[in-house]
Amino acid sequence: MPGVEGVLALVREGGDMSKRFEHYCKMNLCLESWDFLIDRALYEMMDTTHADEQFMAFTMISDRYLLATSPDEVNIAGATRKHMAAFRTR
Repeated sequence: MPGVEGVLALVREGGDMSKRFEHYCKMNLCLESWDFLIDRALYEMMDTTHADEQFMAFTMISDRYLLATSPDEVNIAGATRKHMAAFRTR
């Protein structure tokens, strides 16, 4: 799988290639991107019948990675950041 979905598949599957990509992220000072992918994959695997728990997980991901003031801010387009911020309220 090419692109982002391929990376998410790598995260989900684990194994040697997953460890190598994690190492690459560490060496290139972009470990927050790896952590974001892990948290995103875990979020996608959540039981959707627990809406409150799912919303709390999204809020944590947003706070940690997606806001301009996030401690582990990932590099995303401003339009995407603005779009995601709209989901922070119910």
